[in-house]
Amino acid sequence: MKKSLKKTVYISLFVFLGIELQFLAYFLIEAGHIALMNIDFQKYGLGMPLEWWLSAYSIGAIVFFFLGALFGFFQGKHWWEIIYEKYGEKNFKARRFFKRGSLMLERVFGEIGKNYFEIKNFKFGSGEIDNICVGPTGIFTIEIKENRGILAYYDGHLLVEGRKMKDDFIGEAKKEAEFLSNLIFQKSGKRYFVVPMIIFPNADVDESMNFRKDDVWIGDKGFQNYVIKKSNYFISKEEILKIVEFLKKENPKSKKDEK
Repeated sequence: MKKSLKKTVYISLFVFLGIELQFLAYFLIEAGHIALMNIDFQKYGLGMPLEWWLSAYSIGAIVFFFLGALFGFFQGKHWWEIIYEKYGEKNFKARRFFKRGSLMLERVFGEIGKNYFEIKNFKFGSGEIDNICVGPTGIFTIEIKENRGILAYYDGHLLVEGRKMKDDFIGEAKKEAEFLSNLIFQKSGKRYFVVPMIIFPNADVDESMNFRKDDVWIGDKGFQNYVIKKSNYFISKEEILKIVEFLKKENPKSKKDEK
């Protein structure tokens, strides 16, 4: 659907909603007033004859109709500008950050969100980084794991439901972050610290985790937003664009995924 047509439909639906809301509001006002006049017409009729009130109700219905339509129109325009103009569909849209399951990695909302770029399924050698996020507060690798249950940490190992995981997720995350840091250094000549994260969207994190183990941030669904906001490895806009540009060249598949 073309953007202009989509905008028309979007605002039209808000207009329809505004009209529906005004019908409800006017019905409650009119029905309430009629009920009061049935109790005491002299008092609540304000000295006006019944015919006058019938005309007033008709005029009021027309006025409310247009007020409801205007309310819906301006609300539709307001929210369209926020969602599709201010942040932009490409920046605000929640995207699938990994190729399995149904997790939608949440964006960092607000002013911070529109300055971040994401590259997913970044292949290197025989491995793959699920997600790379580059923005003003740093560079991040985000691995998504589908394990379910209570996630804990004991004696240097991750546990799910008390059972030790077979794979060394923490070691893998550190290697991926180190690889990406070295790759960026080779291309830019500048060393950047890459923050590794592991997200378990279907698990609950035990208090033993403390969210950071061996320099790897570990949490449940949405935790990546907290880490990205908290991070203070500041990068300029020019550096961000250069890093994203050559990462996309290194991983052509990401261009297709971003569409």
